[in-house]
Amino acid sequence: MRLPKRVPWSDVSEVEQLCSWVFSPEADGSTKMLAVNRLAAWRVSVPLPHALESTLSLLIPILQDEDSTSLCSTLLLRQSFSLALIRMVNGLVDPLQQGAYARSIASIAAQIGLPLWLVELRHASTHEELPSLELLREGTREAMSWLLRNFFLPTLSPNSGGETVQTMPSSLQPTLLQYKQLLKSTIRDASLKNSSKPELLRILQAFELWISEARVAASTITFDVQSSEDDDEKEKWSLEQFCEGLIGRGGLRTNPSQGLDVPIPQHIALWSPLLLHMYSRHPAFPSALLSRIFVHLFSISKTKSAHPGPTISDPVSTFDPSYDHALASWALWIINQWSDDPVAECDREDTIRELLLGLGRSDNKAARALLDSLTEYDYGLRDAVGLLSSSLQPPSRSSTWDDDMLQIMSERLISLRSQINNGGDNYNSFSDDIEMSDEFDQPEKPLIQKVEKIRGWQLLDERHAWKPCPIGMYKRI
Repeated sequence: MRLPKRVPWSDVSEVEQLCSWVFSPEADGSTKMLAVNRLAAWRVSVPLPHALESTLSLLIPILQDEDSTSLCSTLLLRQSFSLALIRMVNGLVDPLQQGAYARSIASIAAQIGLPLWLVELRHASTHEELPSLELLREGTREAMSWLLRNFFLPTLSPNSGGETVQTMPSSLQPTLLQYKQLLKSTIRDASLKNSSKPELLRILQAFELWISEARVAASTITFDVQSSEDDDEKEKWSLEQFCEGLIGRGGLRTNPSQGLDVPIPQHIALWSPLLLHMYSRHPAFPSALLSRIFVHLFSISKTKSAHPGPTISDPVSTFDPSYDHALASWALWIINQWSDDPVAECDREDTIRELLLGLGRSDNKAARALLDSLTEYDYGLRDAVGLLSSSLQPPSRSSTWDDDMLQIMSERLISLRSQINNGGDNYNSFSDDIEMSDEFDQPEKPLIQKVEKIRGWQLLDERHAWKPCPIGMYKRI
């Protein structure tokens, strides 16, 4: 759950008024001065969001430039515009540099929809000769327009979403293919292991950059790039997207066998360097990978009973027992590898609990085989889990009424009536004492002392303190 955040305005109407003071066609120097004064007052009470801080930094040189009586020189205006643009670009991009490897400012700016020429303007203002005043004015107008589209309009109309660009990361499959080709060559020829280390490091770095792009995509969903309160959620989301690509058809696979076991040594040698590297950089990776495996195993859309035919939109979700077997094998390897590590959050008992819950929703042979493998050497746990798993049946999806159902119900009703009519000794087996309430407890004429526990429906009569009454009413005796 995301915690509430302090904002400087008491009502969104104040933001709407501020927006009109700055961006309306009737806005002039006096209204922009009102906006500067309000932003300055807000900054005293609470830290401003970076978008408002950038708006204030850009408005000050704009007012200086529009004031004909101002004594500011051209050089001073160029420095003021340059500083405001530098702070705006850095404040948007720097919080997103959270990966193990640094990304270029241009790539992050492109992902959040920031014009690239503003990044070039920021670079020239920082490392080269100051740009001309005309170029800085044009850059400031572009920056103010970007803030209007990506902050003010989404804040005033959250459902519209503005024009914020939400660029998803590129496909993971090409990088996975490069990784597989490199590792297969080193497995076949051990002499290539040392010479291939630089290339392997480059590919692992590419995976880290992909996760950084996914974090940026998670940040741009709510234009909250400068906040660190939900960093864990962004990390979790980016790892889930990575695991989704990793367990795809071009990712983790293993050869089917008679019983469920960990993947064969060749496949472990192929994928363990990547899995161990991801765990060293992201301790929550094993838990995220295990979670995505369970999502695919228990996906209702891929079960035979729900959809006999293939799913066109998602080829991975089609019913494929060998694919489920491969995922379950890797799940077993993950648990054996990290179940004793509290940081990885892959506890064996928690995993068994998740499997039981999943089997209650959707039956899956690979998941049942995984459950048997996890409880194989713990006889007490195996018996308890076996009793529970045998009673777990996925919900029936039949929507047609069968005449045999009515016959079964009639037979059950006849059986119940015969047991009740026999009375006497039949109630002595499997019975418990019932404490009657004061309203029914009459010593001179007790109602019932013993009642048989019968599974299913029971036919009550006056001996059970029941009398007929209209449906939906409770009638006291």
